Amino acid sequence: MFLTNEKKKHNSWQGTFYTRKWNDNTSIAYFEKSYGGKPLLKKINQVAIQNNLIFHSSMVDENNSEIWKTSGWDVVQRLNVLSLNLKNVKSSDEEVVNVESFISKKIPEIINLDHKIFEPYWQNSIAAFNETISSCTHNYLFIHREDKNPVGYGILGITRNYGFLQRFGILNKNLNFNSNNKIIWFHAVSLGEVIGSQRIVKALSKEANIFLTVSTPTGLRKAKEIFKKDNIEISYAPWDFYIFALTFINDIKPNLIVIFETEIWPSIINIATKKDIPIILSNGRISKKSYNSYKRFNYLVNNSFNKLSLVLAQSDSHKSRFQALGVKKEAIQTSGSVKFDITASSSHYFPEIDSFTKNKYILAASTHKGEDKTVLAAYKTVLDSFPDIRLVIVPRHPERSAEVNNLAKKYSLQTSIETKQIDSNSQVLIVNSIGKLPYLYQSAEAAFVGGSLIPRGGHNIIEPAFLGCPFIIGPHMFNFESIADEFINSGSCKVATDEKSLSTEFINILSSNDNALSMIRSANDIIDRNKGSLEKQVSAIIQILKREAK
Repeated sequence: MFLTNEKKKHNSWQGTFYTRKWNDNTSIAYFEKSYGGKPLLKKINQVAIQNNLIFHSSMVDENNSEIWKTSGWDVVQRLNVLSLNLKNVKSSDEEVVNVESFISKKIPEIINLDHKIFEPYWQNSIAAFNETISSCTHNYLFIHREDKNPVGYGILGITRNYGFLQRFGILNKNLNFNSNNKIIWFHAVSLGEVIGSQRIVKALSKEANIFLTVSTPTGLRKAKEIFKKDNIEISYAPWDFYIFALTFINDIKPNLIVIFETEIWPSIINIATKKDIPIILSNGRISKKSYNSYKRFNYLVNNSFNKLSLVLAQSDSHKSRFQALGVKKEAIQTSGSVKFDITASSSHYFPEIDSFTKNKYILAASTHKGEDKTVLAAYKTVLDSFPDIRLVIVPRHPERSAEVNNLAKKYSLQTSIETKQIDSNSQVLIVNSIGKLPYLYQSAEAAFVGGSLIPRGGHNIIEPAFLGCPFIIGPHMFNFESIADEFINSGSCKVATDEKSLSTEFINILSSNDNALSMIRSANDIIDRNKGSLEKQVSAIIQILKREAK
């Protein structure tokens, strides 16, 4: 199985871990004893990084005890994993087999056993397994037994790490492009930008080959999920150093570069200009805070802004700031935000949380550290007026769920975490997975949209507006400045600054159905007035692409 018998030993308080050489290009990190799921997998991550490997994992236990992300620096591809609790499993009870020759025979056998493992989470397990297997060159199935019966299983996959090389502009892959089409390099920095730009990317992919880059692991994972059925190349963007950017551009040979919303890269812009490659800033926005920062170094950034071929600004205020920073007057237009061109997605039902959400509840969406305390304190006040109302909290980063749970208990609240057993009598449900917010917005009596009570800039408020959920924001919405202003000025949303005002706004919405309906109608009017940006921006981008093709 291995090229050599030589193995390297790694000691830590969690146990003993090994790496062995698989072939000339790949090694595998593995363990021989188990001392607990989460610390164990963290250590394997560290070993993988040291050996320039990517660690992948998909695991489930009989209680589906926890969903979490593998940790490590962003060279590690972090997947959502169903974590296996190994605390009571001895190494002698553990089988390790090659997936390719074994999974088709043994998985059906395990499924047929009467275990709680597979209800209701089997579909989640299959999806996680498939993602790991498709990502890895070598996969191992771990079957954990007690009294000769399987009590849990998991997959460990190892593949060579190319993500790190992509940061240096090295692709290590052949591009599967239509030779008759032009190439657009489209950059969306992180998760929010990937989601926000998906309809532009899909529309442009009908006209050109798309090479999509991101800067974060969450963005990469989401991009691969959204575009898995599209012929779109996806990778990390190179760091903005001249040699890395030049290597990358020389490899993909783009005819056009599109940057979504805010990223300004001096080296890439300079190289593209020298090579006569147009650069478009799509859905362009620049907050007052960012504008003031750029203005302090205007002598350094003015040249980069001046070289932009076209800026499609979200509003007139954004347009004025871009012009003040050096964008040519003839190279900028106000096109609105594509986020208003939202469409209804396929409805999803989540039976695992239905026992809780069938009750009336208020929602705290995409909360950050520093906001949960305010939300929980406000909820305690709301309970005085509405003793039966529940609270659902969705932390922006699911790994904070335990922290939020502990905080809620300090307020003497009964809590459940989604991926552990949910007590239908709980007052607070903490959702620690992604993809459920649309479902929760549709059913909530009212919502607070996080990232806004602290200076993080806020999150997308068009989604709750579109889904008919009256919502509250904090004062820090600088990433959605013009959008937030329009909602606030029309009375389509409420603003809270602290625990007292947040509880007051929740109580006002819950107390008056007329108030809630008025907010919803006004929000829908705003969305209807602002639709059409998608078509405008796609048309402008294609026009420049065709001009370059002549």
